[in-house]
Order: sequence, then structure tokens, then C-alpha cells
Amino acid sequence: MVRLGGRILTCGATAGFRVEMDMRYLWTFEHHTIGSNGWSRDDLVKLLEMLAARRLDPEIDAILPLEDSARAELLLEQRQVVGKLLLKP
Repeated sequence: MVRLGGRILTCGATAGFRVEMDMRYLWTFEHHTIGSNGWSRDDLVKLLEMLAARRLDPEIDAILPLEDSARAELLLEQRQVVGKLLLKP
């Protein structure tokens, strides 16, 4: 879900390199697509600052105990996760 004029950021190609989409959604809702090759140290510092200032609100799917790491991996492999999956020690 992206608001009118929102940005879609993609990092890497974990689902493969070939993307098929209906381009009408991109231009009708004036979305901006941004690709990223990775992170620099400055990027990480800025990201942490934004999180601390509550300027970002990451989507957390589930928080599981570390003992459930095998289950967490299975959920990721089966694409059952929307957002982030956190392991708590």
C-alpha cells in the first residue's frame, strides 16, 4: 500500500530479477520507484536517526523467541511474512 505520490524502494532482487506489473498503477497514483544497491554507513546512521525520531514506522509481522528461529526461517521461505520478522533473545 502506497499513498498517492508515494515512494516504492526496492533493495536487491530476492524474488528474482524479472518483475511484471501493470504500469497503470505506477503512473495513475504518481508513485516513484527507487532502487538501492546497498547501504553505506551514513545511510544506516540516518535510518537509525529516523527510527529514533519516529519518522519511520516499520511493519512488523511477528516477534518470535530466538528458540523459534527454525520456524521463522520456514515462514520466510514460504513467504508467509508481510513486513519484518523479529527474533527476540
